[in-house]
Amino acid sequence: FMVRVFVYGTLKPDHVNYHRYCRDRVTQVQAAYTFGQLYALPVGYPAMTVERNDAPHTARNSRVWGHLLTFADADILTILDELEDFDPQRSPEANEYQRQQVPVFDPLQRSLGFAWAYIMLPHWIRAADGVYRPHGCWP
Repeated sequence: FMVRVFVYGTLKPDHVNYHRYCRDRVTQVQAAYTFGQLYALPVGYPAMTVERNDAPHTARNSRVWGHLLTFADADILTILDELEDFDPQRSPEANEYQRQQVPVFDPLQRSLGFAWAYIMLPHWIRAADGVYRPHGCWP
């Protein structure tokens, strides 16, 4: 049972939380992107939102760049949920991040299927004074 997680911030290779939570558990690392909007938060980590189909005047083609991590053990989701302050028993508004499936692509625009990603609802980003990063890369 493989678990795939798209990461775009401190869980990326060469960042602090990759070494703390992923390095000894990951079986594959691949450069990848998904579609959404990336924000840098003053607290020192990023947040991503994803498009709603009914969202007006937004750049649907904004790419968020990161890595697709593959794990052999589903326990990684429990570990990452705790890191990202996501509890599936709480209402979405009460979670700092939401864990949801997103489509993922390699740098040559080939589909890699779906993976889990941690996204943030817009009201959390506004409350944290997030700064939009149009190039889709953090830091």
